[in-house]
Amino acid sequence: MELDIEILNLIIQATISLFTLGTLISALWSNAQNKKQFDIELQRVKDQELRSQAEQIAVWFEEDAAFDGIKHADQYSIPRGFIVSNNSGLPIYNVIISEVGLVGAGPPIYGEMRGNFKGEYYSRRTLFATLPPGLWGQVIGTDGGGMHVRTSLEITFTDARGNNWIRRGNGQLDRVLQDTLVLYNIPLPAEYAEPIRPKQFHGK
Repeated sequence: MELDIEILNLIIQATISLFTLGTLISALWSNAQNKKQFDIELQRVKDQELRSQAEQIAVWFEEDAAFDGIKHADQYSIPRGFIVSNNSGLPIYNVIISEVGLVGAGPPIYGEMRGNFKGEYYSRRTLFATLPPGLWGQVIGTDGGGMHVRTSLEITFTDARGNNWIRRGNGQLDRVLQDTLVLYNIPLPAEYAEPIRPKQFHGK
């Protein structure tokens, strides 16, 4: 009888131990999952904060621009007006605007690609040393259009925290670790244009 009681006690203790162990394992697993979720959310917030200024920068062709009094250095290109929007409230730096291809046998699809230019300096660019907040305009030398050729603009810049970014011609925003002037093979000293306010740009 006493042996049966001892065996029963052992079974009860073993059951309690297993239950306690299971509870502990469950708690540890839950904590690990919570930490993983916390780390994911923390990284998301960090990434969002990192991109917060860059996401507010965009560029596009402005076909109605007035070119009177605005000269482009490359006399062999066709000048087209463009607008840069810096809606971030902070300036951006080392701004490089490049004509890029979207469809057809036009310019390279990425600004850092030189394709048919055999590694030579790609002149279809306009550079700004600094671009304050707001809307700004200028002209860029282009190769013009043709049948089945569509082009767009790509903007590369350094944000106020020193991070380098590219907004591709299709709107995609990418961070780059390389200095923008080096990435685009810009000869030094770089030739910077002066940004123009839209009302002046339109001759109004």
